[in-house]
Amino acid sequence: MTGYKLLEKMDLCDEKYVAHAAEIKRKTAVKPIIIAAVAAALAVAVILPVALRLSSRVTASDVAALFSGDVYDGTPTKAYVKVCVPDITELDYDCLPLPDGGTVKVYSIDRGAKVSKNEFEKFAGNAISALCAGVGANAPEYVIEKRERYDGGYTIELADKTYKANGCYIDAGAADGIGYSAILFHADGGSLTFDGINVKADISLDDESLAASFEPLRRALCGRLGVDLPEIRVKRVYSGWGTLSSVCIDFCKEKNADIAMNREMISDEFIRVIFRFNNDRIESTSINYRRAVKPSEYREEKTISLAEAEELLYKGYVFGGHVCELCMMEQTAVDFEGYDKVGLYYYEGFPFYAFFKNLNLNNENGSQVYARTLVPAIKVEGMEKYFEKQISEHGRFAEIIE
Repeated sequence: MTGYKLLEKMDLCDEKYVAHAAEIKRKTAVKPIIIAAVAAALAVAVILPVALRLSSRVTASDVAALFSGDVYDGTPTKAYVKVCVPDITELDYDCLPLPDGGTVKVYSIDRGAKVSKNEFEKFAGNAISALCAGVGANAPEYVIEKRERYDGGYTIELADKTYKANGCYIDAGAADGIGYSAILFHADGGSLTFDGINVKADISLDDESLAASFEPLRRALCGRLGVDLPEIRVKRVYSGWGTLSSVCIDFCKEKNADIAMNREMISDEFIRVIFRFNNDRIESTSINYRRAVKPSEYREEKTISLAEAEELLYKGYVFGGHVCELCMMEQTAVDFEGYDKVGLYYYEGFPFYAFFKNLNLNNENGSQVYARTLVPAIKVEGMEKYFEKQISEHGRFAEIIE
């Protein structure tokens, strides 16, 4: 499979893996497309937790199952991930504002939902024709093939393996439990033009001005695709070294929707324009139109107070969000007393209080490194019992690996 057959997955995975791969590429001079595609493939392949169902009684074990595994270390804790940003204000891209109404949405994402071949045929036919027409190219001939991979679904196979839509690569796919996706990708910086509009991001603009500059493109894309996505949202993503990795411009139904906040697709439909950077230079541009196989449902739940969340935090009743228990155990324990920031964070549709603490490990470029740990934002049963059990299990596990 070529690297471009994986491009539809690029915005399904956690951005930090793509960002990390981009920095590795910068340091090792490996071809950028291959690095990014491999990073996306690995990230998707190893991280598919089980989402909570709306009818479920939520326990601490249920929450832990959202991640690949959690290790309890008490207070201070090793259960955290590192987030590197130019300054603390940029952490706003890593979390949402705290809810102010006393309730929060808890989403149910059906990872067992199967995509339909007939539905994908209609989706791909419309999306590919629309995206190609926007760049002044004819839609390519292709066949739909069953994807023989872990996620099921379908993919397209172009009749002409060398086909480019006026210099752009085109692809589409459908993944069980996720949805339908079509992507137009240009590897040559900001040279993509859609309906006469130069698709380019001026990162010197603030978010409001940057969003406004994409209004003409939003209208053009929505018109071509026949969708109504009136709102624009901006997200800047930073690498593990604190440098700008990508800028995402989302066209969506709700400006504050939790669109793919942490890999999941909560919004049932959106268009994402992604600019990937290398040394402050736009390295690639892509337009990705996505629709869920089954829109996420949600219920409103009463939040626990910030004071209650802080009490759990200081007890060490936290979830790190790490994909690897061993990596978490290798980290230096961090005391979150006197944390620097707190926000709302979604993982697989479940809401958390995200607490950030400056590690004072500033990089040479002046960027700041924060530890982020998670406390459930709603009442969860069995927290004390679960973490008491984790203490003894953690001790046995540590002995095994030493």
